Amino acid sequence: MSDPNRPDAPRADNPEAQGSFAAAPGGQYAPPPHGGRPAGSNGPAIAALVLGIVALVLSWLPGINIIAVLLAIAALVTGFIGIRNANRGAPGKGMAIAGVVTGALGLILAVLILVGLATLFGNPEFQDEFQQEMERQQELQQELQEEQG
Repeated sequence: MSDPNRPDAPRADNPEAQGSFAAAPGGQYAPPPHGGRPAGSNGPAIAALVLGIVALVLSWLPGINIIAVLLAIAALVTGFIGIRNANRGAPGKGMAIAGVVTGALGLILAVLILVGLATLFGNPEFQDEFQQEMERQQELQQELQEEQG
């Protein structure tokens, strides 16, 4: 801990004190500006980037990509809020834009995969081939059981 009585210690009553954390009388430091929030934060922009990246990764996984659609929509919403905050003076516009882009890509990819799977499983030829393969697998399983038992 620094000694507030040192001659070189910055003091609140010293007009030459540098920075916003100048030592106040009694050795205590003044509270930081911005209400304790770290300068340079834009929560919605950070959330948009994280949600967009997760949505983009999950969009490739069939079945789970439904969750990616929801995360991508959340990334788009928080990204646009982050951009609005950045336009009002908050930092992080690049993160907000990246969140919107990754969210949009995740949404597009997840929807394309969902549509592709629905088309594939809705195809009568695929259903017939799938049914034949399932019957073949059941026959193989029965043969193995007969050999073992």
